[in-house]
Amino acid sequence: MSQLVDPAVSRAKFERELRNLRRRDTSYARRGWLLLRAEFPHIEIAFLAMNTQPSMIVAAVRFDFTDYDLHPLSVRFIDHRTGALLPREGLQFWMNRPANGLPGDAAKAMAAQGIQFPVQDMIQGYPGQPAFLCLPGVREYHGHVSHSGDPWELHRASGEGSMLQIAEKIWQFGSNPMTQISMQVSMVAQPGLAIQ
Repeated sequence: MSQLVDPAVSRAKFERELRNLRRRDTSYARRGWLLLRAEFPHIEIAFLAMNTQPSMIVAAVRFDFTDYDLHPLSVRFIDHRTGALLPREGLQFWMNRPANGLPGDAAKAMAAQGIQFPVQDMIQGYPGQPAFLCLPGVREYHGHVSHSGDPWELHRASGEGSMLQIAEKIWQFGSNPMTQISMQVSMVAQPGLAIQ
């Protein structure tokens, strides 16, 4: 995407968000947020599941500040090793939130009583295409035809759509709820190779 906004404006907002992240870095590190890369226009953060033993990287996300904040931040899930964009089927976690606007406290009370409630996965994507975060304040959300009645301009001044606010949602609904690791291991021998 080409830059429409004066790059100095987007860069200043990028630097402000990066300073805010670094200012609170120790508290975020305790929560499992790792700054992987910060080079305008991208900031990449990995999120660890800190409630598991061992802790592990659940997700890595690239925030794209191109044209921010004329347009909201683009938020894409990436492979933390290579930086490649990941499709929905390449992600091994969900970001479920109560559907239909059910307040978080009500959802927690229902869950504590064993009552099931409808949930919606905030991670969306078409097969083979990069996954995106379906959340107000995110470029892919506001650019999707399903959300044409919810323009970015209604969220822009509220603080919704800042990098830290979006990262907080990824932590709240993605990495923080994880309490167990489940693994499945299979071994395949290739023809002509001996296993000793």
